[in-house]
This record gives sequence, C-alpha cells and structure tokens, in this order.
Amino acid sequence: MPQCNYKSYDVIALLERNVRRLMDKHMVTADELSAGCDTSRSTIYNVLNRRQFLTARNIAGIANYFNVPVSELFKEPEIVKVHNEEAVSE
Repeated sequence: MPQCNYKSYDVIALLERNVRRLMDKHMVTADELSAGCDTSRSTIYNVLNRRQFLTARNIAGIANYFNVPVSELFKEPEIVKVHNEEAVSE
C-alpha cells in the first residue's frame, strides 16, 4: 500500500468534502447532523468551513449517523473520466 503524506489542511479539506457529499446525498442539514450525532452546531459549521478538525468521537458519530465506515469520511474522491466519442465519418 503506497504511503501518502497529507498536510493537516488536506485532511480537513477531504473530511469537509466527504461530510458535505454525505449531507447532500441524504438531504441532511448541518443542524440535523449536529443533533443526530451529538456534536455542537459550531463544530459542524467549523468543519464545513475548514476551520476545525474533529475529535475521534465526533468522526465516529458522523460515520454512525450516516451508517458508513469511518474510512468513508476520508476517502479520496473518485476521478471520473469523460470520454467524448465522436462519430467517425467514412
């Protein structure tokens, strides 16, 4: 398995993107997430604005709320290749 050297900001940005993705997927507001995982509103808003990292308890609470493994919150985004097929005229 290759080693990755992440700066703390990169990890915070990755966490923010994945939390937002899950919130969008499940149509959950920051207030609903906060209440559902017993985390303060300010903590959720700080994560969504990349101002704060979460404690292990908060990370586990968010993963549990969305019923996903903790690793899902740190998953790199998938790169989608778009192939533009052009009609070949003969």
